[in-house]
Amino acid sequence: DDPAVLAVLNRGAGVVLADLEAHDRALQHYLDSMAASERLGDTVEEGKTASNIGNLYNILGDLEAARDYHLRALDRFERMDWPMGVAGASINLGSVEGKLGERAARAGQEEAARRANQALLDHNARALEIFQALDNRRGIAYASNNLGTALDRLGQPEQAMAYHNTALELRREIGDVFGVIQSLMTMADSNRALGELEQAGQLLDEAEAELPEGQLSLAVELAERRVRLAEAGEDFRQALAFQREVTRIRSEMHEEESVRSVQELRVAFDAEQQEQEIELLRSEALIAELRAQRQRLLFQVSVSIGLLLVALILLLYGRYRLRVRANRELHRAANTDTLTGLANRREVSRQIEAGIEHNRQSGEPFALILADIDDFKPINDRLGHTAGDAVLVHLARILTETVRGRDVVARWGGEEFLLYLPSTELMAARKVAQNLSDAVKRMPLEIDGEQIALTLTFGVTEFGAGDTAESAIAAADQAMYRGKQRGKNQILTAD
Repeated sequence: DDPAVLAVLNRGAGVVLADLEAHDRALQHYLDSMAASERLGDTVEEGKTASNIGNLYNILGDLEAARDYHLRALDRFERMDWPMGVAGASINLGSVEGKLGERAARAGQEEAARRANQALLDHNARALEIFQALDNRRGIAYASNNLGTALDRLGQPEQAMAYHNTALELRREIGDVFGVIQSLMTMADSNRALGELEQAGQLLDEAEAELPEGQLSLAVELAERRVRLAEAGEDFRQALAFQREVTRIRSEMHEEESVRSVQELRVAFDAEQQEQEIELLRSEALIAELRAQRQRLLFQVSVSIGLLLVALILLLYGRYRLRVRANRELHRAANTDTLTGLANRREVSRQIEAGIEHNRQSGEPFALILADIDDFKPINDRLGHTAGDAVLVHLARILTETVRGRDVVARWGGEEFLLYLPSTELMAARKVAQNLSDAVKRMPLEIDGEQIALTLTFGVTEFGAGDTAESAIAAADQAMYRGKQRGKNQILTAD
């Protein structure tokens, strides 16, 4: 019942569960830890737990909740006059505002995007001032890189370059290889914004030369920047080639992760056996010491028991996590469209069936949107299958960047996309379809110097009582067909 022990144990369990992607259980432990810290009056511990919760909501895509908890953490650290905590909370708030800015930009909300990117700038400016006072060079580099990113987004790439150069210089001095690569890539973004495409390409080449072997996640990020650079230079064939490289690297990552998971299972088993023996010896030593110093060590024994419980959680979940990770990657490879990287027909059907089961148990609605590319066959016939593939990849990216993180975008057929929207009623789904239509119209595709204006026809339906997956999809298909009959570039709801 000791609040200090409860706070430490629950926060530790929350960290473990969050790493295992058991987000609901992790959140409950974090809330229990924060309640215990409040009862104890431990303001710093309360602030740390609020930061953990903010990071969890950030991962889940609930950015408003993430911002609220990071503001709470900032308030607690300011009360205790803890500069490092204030700087860390400012960095976390900047991360949230950066994502809010990206979301607003995708939705065409320019003023909201500007405000969010200004907040990203202000939070990191405060963090930079604190890190400079503490002579924390790693923190200075991190905040400087974020300031450069904020200025890029605010349309000030020339001012951004000074911060990128500072971050790059410090990261080279402290030997932060991955930080150097990140700085080179963000500097390339600034050069691309300034129209200095050749210099941007040279920076990406330098980043690739620094890239350690086997760092596939950074390789993907680098290849994605090459896609954007090629698009900026209107070299869409090269952009498509780099996009295929992105898909190839992601596939290699999935295969490598599966092999690594098997190896980790073997190593983890031996390590866990040794951990058990060590913990047993520690327990025996503690028992012997308690006979002579029982009163003084009572609290330490409680903490030790807590550590043993955490070790037990790690022991029980370690192998399970490795197995789940291997299965998840195999599942992802089997349920992803090779060209676009979207969910395939099999995966979205599984998601819809799960949504139907949830609907029957809770009554929570969900909606489907079926979208078909208007006049796709003439584009394919006139410009060739390579151009058709470019259209599909281009639209897949727009759809994915425009919807919410929990929504599922799938390639349903040759030129059809199916979207599954959990917790969404019909009118809200229609608004999503309108946002998608507007986003597609704002971003035409150019191929070999020719601008291709693209539109989609949408059929929207809400799953109703007595529906099946097949009947709901058929309703969306019929609504889309009626839209085609009315002249295409339409959004129609099911009767």
